[in-house]
Order: sequence, then structure tokens, then C-alpha cells
Amino acid sequence: MGSRKPTSAEWADDYCQQIRHVFRRGHHYVWDGQCYQKLDDMLMHRVISEFVSMVDPAAATAQLVKAVVETIAQKTAIPSEPPEPLMLDGRPTQNAIAFSNGVLLIDDFIEEQLREPALLPAP
Repeated sequence: MGSRKPTSAEWADDYCQQIRHVFRRGHHYVWDGQCYQKLDDMLMHRVISEFVSMVDPAAATAQLVKAVVETIAQKTAIPSEPPEPLMLDGRPTQNAIAFSNGVLLIDDFIEEQLREPALLPAP
């Protein structure tokens, strides 16, 4: 990061460019490839301390680590509640299940099944 000492904001930016991270309802979460894993405060401070130490071991002071963690929380904060109603395709929906490859709208699925029931094998 150069010869001058990076600021907590620069450390936070560098971390956020490498790690998918969100801060929601007072907790830090990191993406593990399948889902967001919650990190308690102690673990989050240890992760940032190790992150800073990999680049500059002398810079990983408790004061800097605390500032970086706070900056990451500010930069990655998402609202605690989505705005109501949740809109999909411009329509409000409450009955939906999110999958990795899309969203199943339960009301649409039931309506479709009533119009054209799926053929299931006999028991």
C-alpha cells in the first residue's frame, strides 16, 4: 500500500475488495461461497488484525483494528428491514422462496398448478 501508512478507510476498502462482507443488525457477516456466516466482534477484530498483519505487522495496533472494523461496518451496512412491500417484477409479494438460481413466487406457482396440474406418478 505504499510507504505512507494507510488510513482505516483505505484498509477497509482493501478488505472489502477482497472479501464479500455485510453489516446488518449490529453484526458482521462474511460470504463463505454458499451463505453469509456471522462473525462475533472478537472474531471480526482477529480477522482484521490478521488481514492488516499480512501486509504490515507493525500497523496492526488495537486502535487501527478497531477503526477498520468500524469503517467496514459503516461501508457495508444494509438496512435491517427491506422497504415494504418487497417488490419483484414491479409487483408486491410476500409469498416467495429465494433459491440460488431464482425466486419461486408461491402464489404464481399455486395458480399455475390449479390451471395445469403436474402429472405425478401414482403411489
